[in-house]
Amino acid sequence: MKQSAITHASAFRAEDRLNLDIMQPVYSVRLVYSVGGALRFASHLDITRELERWLRRARLDIRFTEGFNPHPKLKYGPAKPVGLTAGADVVDVGLISLDPLSEPELSGDFPGAGDVEMRESTMTVAYPGQIDTDGDDAQDAGGTKDEVLPEWWPGNPYPARVRDDSLFRARDMLLARAHPLIHVVSARVLEEGESSVSKVVESALFRIELSHENLRDAEASQAWLESDEWIVQKKPGSTPVDVRPLASNLDVRRKGKIVRVFINGAAGVSAMLPVMKIVNHLVQNFGSLPVFAERALILDAKGEPVR
Repeated sequence: MKQSAITHASAFRAEDRLNLDIMQPVYSVRLVYSVGGALRFASHLDITRELERWLRRARLDIRFTEGFNPHPKLKYGPAKPVGLTAGADVVDVGLISLDPLSEPELSGDFPGAGDVEMRESTMTVAYPGQIDTDGDDAQDAGGTKDEVLPEWWPGNPYPARVRDDSLFRARDMLLARAHPLIHVVSARVLEEGESSVSKVVESALFRIELSHENLRDAEASQAWLESDEWIVQKKPGSTPVDVRPLASNLDVRRKGKIVRVFINGAAGVSAMLPVMKIVNHLVQNFGSLPVFAERALILDAKGEPVR
């Protein structure tokens, strides 16, 4: 007989699980994380599975749903489009306790798995969406971060990374057990009555860099992006639609054969800007090569980064 997986919730008797909310305090922790490297090609479902494994490796006291097949109580922000990296994606995690269930020996899952100081030192120093002012971006732009980012782009929304004292032990476990391409940006315990991330997200900030074979294609790509209409085909065989109204703010810059695009686009439940469809249109019509594409920040209805 195949042995079924035993979850934390299934360790309780059925009558106990009915009163789980009364028996145990319940916390909701908002975890902001970045996704980079080859994981940009992973689907939203693949990333959610990896996040669940990450939380289990960290031995957090996760709250589970009730019923025959319990699942971790997680609430995600909008799905990351395949092909984009993520600077600050968000998930709300339900916990019974803020302390890990245990602290097993940390070794072997990933390079440097047990070395929390090493993991912290490899975390991105720049905040999500910041251009690398020490590299080619600074040389091309000829200035500092404030000079190369649009005026409507927010400042550093996460000045203190994972500084919630109540999450001190969980923080170390998360850092030590994280996937090498997933970094903790911030974590905090939500106050009572705060809305979940799925209810507060309205838009997102995107940053795209496109390379072209010649100046003519680069100029044509820039002209299309600065036009009043973005006619794209969402699905093969479907009627082309104009998605330009879904972008509230836009900044397009060209230097030689490189075109950089900063977009504030819809990312809520009712509407979502199809960023990769826009990129695909540029690739097919202007020979654009996406060098970099990132969903840098997720914003609420007030235009503030979701923290």
